[in-house]
Amino acid sequence: MPTSNKIEEELSLTYLQAVTVKANGSFQRYGQPFDDAGFDAACLLCDTDSRVRIKLEVQLKATAHVKESDEFYSCPIAEDQYTKYYEVARSFGFHFIFLFVLPKGGIDDWVDLGEEELVLKGKMFWASLKGVDAPIPGQGRSVRFYKKNRVNVEGLLELSKRLRSGEDVTYEQ
Repeated sequence: MPTSNKIEEELSLTYLQAVTVKANGSFQRYGQPFDDAGFDAACLLCDTDSRVRIKLEVQLKATAHVKESDEFYSCPIAEDQYTKYYEVARSFGFHFIFLFVLPKGGIDDWVDLGEEELVLKGKMFWASLKGVDAPIPGQGRSVRFYKKNRVNVEGLLELSKRLRSGEDVTYEQ
């Protein structure tokens, strides 16, 4: 049987693929060596009016164990991972992490499978790592995922529009 982490990872990929396709985009799942470089997948979104394409290469995190406040979710990231993401953001000028928040529990709480319907329970948020603080040796970091930065069809299209317009999307403290 797959581990809980593997199930969470697969569900986050499935969720993002469904949202991307619903937004009339295409989705590409990466394997090695891209994952080692901090990228799990790419969403390609196209503005049919301007014919401008935006490719979002993202790192995915999935968990049922996050700290929640009124405005954001906070997710701890291990020192080695945070350092890798920080370096990618510095090299590319941007880096996005998408956090898939699952309900507490296990697979039976995350997926309903019926005769004619598959329901995936959870919600996804994004954070830009452009402008995050440098890693501190010996310490991991928590990243904030603001609830207003929802990854659904409207949220993904809005992020794409902001990037197309040249807006500097940076990390929110």
